[in-house]
Amino acid sequence: MKTNALPVPSTVTGLICVHSAAKRIGCSRRTVRRWIEQGKLRAYRPGRRCWMLFISDVEDARMRWEAAW
Repeated sequence: MKTNALPVPSTVTGLICVHSAAKRIGCSRRTVRRWIEQGKLRAYRPGRRCWMLFISDVEDARMRWEAAW
């Protein structure tokens, strides 16, 4: 599985989990994970099961999502 993973930033402010990102965007968690896999959202994985996303990227995705509807 190809991902758009980034190294862990030194400061973890401005990051949210997949669940919170999905709520902000208004889509499912699976959609957020798929966008990470497709490289549409930047994220990093601090553990085996958790993805963290940059809030600014999530907000950009939310605007694109809303514009599509």
